[in-house]
Amino acid sequence: MKFLSKRQDQFDYEAERTCLTCDNKFQGKYCGRCGEKILLPEEKSIREVLGGILNAFTFLEGKFIRTLSLIIKNPGKLSKDFAAGIRQPYMKPVSIFFVANFIFFLFPFMTSNSLSTPLQYQSTMLVYGKYAKSIIDSKIVDEQIAFEVLAKRYKTKSDSLAKMLIVIMVLLAAIPLALLNYSSKRYFADHVYLSFELNAYFLFVNMIGLSIFLMMLVAVFDMLQLPPLQISDKFFGFVSPLILLYFIIRGFKTHYGYKWVTATYKSLLMLLSLYIANIIYKGILFYISIRTI
Repeated sequence: MKFLSKRQDQFDYEAERTCLTCDNKFQGKYCGRCGEKILLPEEKSIREVLGGILNAFTFLEGKFIRTLSLIIKNPGKLSKDFAAGIRQPYMKPVSIFFVANFIFFLFPFMTSNSLSTPLQYQSTMLVYGKYAKSIIDSKIVDEQIAFEVLAKRYKTKSDSLAKMLIVIMVLLAAIPLALLNYSSKRYFADHVYLSFELNAYFLFVNMIGLSIFLMMLVAVFDMLQLPPLQISDKFFGFVSPLILLYFIIRGFKTHYGYKWVTATYKSLLMLLSLYIANIIYKGILFYISIRTI
């Protein structure tokens, strides 16, 4: 059909042009200094715009599915390939993390509250519990406010900030990754790549996937008129580390090339490090939340 036929290239490749971006003189469609492309009139047509949208969507969709599948099936492979320079087949570790964070930020998942700690438990937290209690007591006195009112305000603020500040966990996880695997003689950036992949996995599997599974399970119980399914924080506290341990062991084996025994004992140390990192993250979240309400 004529509509689908390929147009003949009538572009004048011999004419000298001036780059609108860097003022460089060049011939052809692309500037040899900055790579800027000559904008052609036909590129503003509806056909080209719709074609560009379709190409961008299918390109992103293909890379996204391929990358997510790789993270789940072969943990550590994405960051290993990215560090080695194999980058075209997949999304960047930082990109897939922010896609996960964007999805998690938009929708109310059952696991969302596990990122923050209610105000009534802040004084019992390890490391910063006494400091948290002193701030809470001071705020109640200074603002002449009931604890229950403050707790409600805190919950609203911390729940919204928790999803935004999750990026802090990338750095907090990268540090123990670098320390535990110092003998691998990798660049710190290589550990950061794995940290982005680890946190993307955490969001997609622990936060989003597990939440969707449990919501479906609750719906099935309700449809079959069975007793309501009780899901507590203790359940997440037990299941979440096991799901993470799977990624860390496989990730250490793939990314750093360890044998199973070495990968396992270092992964257990990494899991402990993530527990400590989570406390630090919640301490930062508490401080920002309480200071901004």
